[in-house]
Amino acid sequence: MDEQHEAYEIDGERFQDTDDFYAIIGEAVNGPGGYFGRGLDSLNDCLRGGFGTPEEGSFGFVWRHSQKSRAALGYAETLRQLQRKLDRCHPANRPLVREELAQARKGEGPDLHSVLCTRAHVARAHTSGGSMALPKSAHPGAKKALAEIWNAEDKDHARAAARAFEASYGAKFPRAVAKITDDLDQLLAFYDYDRWRMVNAPHLVALVRGGATFINGKLVERPGQAAA
Repeated sequence: MDEQHEAYEIDGERFQDTDDFYAIIGEAVNGPGGYFGRGLDSLNDCLRGGFGTPEEGSFGFVWRHSQKSRAALGYAETLRQLQRKLDRCHPANRPLVREELAQARKGEGPDLHSVLCTRAHVARAHTSGGSMALPKSAHPGAKKALAEIWNAEDKDHARAAARAFEASYGAKFPRAVAKITDDLDQLLAFYDYDRWRMVNAPHLVALVRGGATFINGKLVERPGQAAA
């Protein structure tokens, strides 16, 4: 039996800022007052499935009146959210946030609307385009291979992981693999501008305890690297 595809509808006419967006997407998935993330990191976790969406099978979002929401989530709201992030983030992350702020003030780089659309597209590929389009027997290995792409340290490593994914599954499941490889540039666009993988305080503590070294907020040596 084919796995079903769930579609959730969000209406761009109903929100004026990012907080409204998270409230409305939470309602679309989990009903009034429902939760589906309150920031980019938690939204990313939810988009991977199991927070009201199917753990098996695919899902996606129908974004009504997207042009109106594009205005609500434009550079003005992007600046507001980046300033909030700068006030709250760990000192190690502040140079990156200041860089994003400088870009946004000039009207350059992505606005929040672009970031959120890209995030949803990446997660949709993770849930419907890769392992979910393969036989269940192939899911564990494919999910691990996809995680190597999304969790790569930079775009070059992500491309290498995508090539490995294609080499492992392309010959037997070409249509499933094409859903990743055909849109790879778009799927990896967040490496250029979305700092969702920035280190937060708990992660920083774990890295430092593991032997990582940071200079000017940048990771220069990973745990175990010096001994290698």
